[in-house]
Amino acid sequence: MLSQIKMSPWACSYLFCYIIYMTKVLLIRHAESTANKGDVAFGNFEAPLTDNALNNQIPNARKELIEKYGINPDEYSRPVAVSEYYRTYQTAKELGFRAIDEIEVFNESEIYQSDELASLDVIKKHVDDDGWLPEQELVRARQIIENIKNGTFDYEIIFSHGMVIAGILSELNRLGAMAIEPDNKRGYVPLQSQIIQIEI
Repeated sequence: MLSQIKMSPWACSYLFCYIIYMTKVLLIRHAESTANKGDVAFGNFEAPLTDNALNNQIPNARKELIEKYGINPDEYSRPVAVSEYYRTYQTAKELGFRAIDEIEVFNESEIYQSDELASLDVIKKHVDDDGWLPEQELVRARQIIENIKNGTFDYEIIFSHGMVIAGILSELNRLGAMAIEPDNKRGYVPLQSQIIQIEI
């Protein structure tokens, strides 16, 4: 549904024509969970969604999927990918997706549980330090991008976490694969339940 073929008119000649295959993927940050409301965040696998997520963010995201992207979760037959954290699984399930695959690489990086970063406002540091992300997060992002490019991850929809998605967007921008402008308050970190389309 989201995959497409692009062909540049300048790529054709008398003898050959290049066809460029591009894959469109929706990156969706999980909706608000108790980990976003004072509970332990990083490393908290079990945090459930809040009432605000269930009553407001999920209906709004579902509407956006249907109206903007033409995807009705109730009718979507392909699996979607989520991290191993309950909040990503619950977001996908509450939106109406039925086939859900948990994949470890979409987890939050364990580096955020270190003593050095445990009490740090990582979003503020990300913004203040011109897109700072730990190297481990960038390595993870490169792996995800490469796996999407080579078809190892055959998913059109991925549910993950703020810093994971920030890493993917930052790396795509660095590679010149997409021109993505960071937000002046959040950098590349999306809001809860925000849907971002990338093209690789």
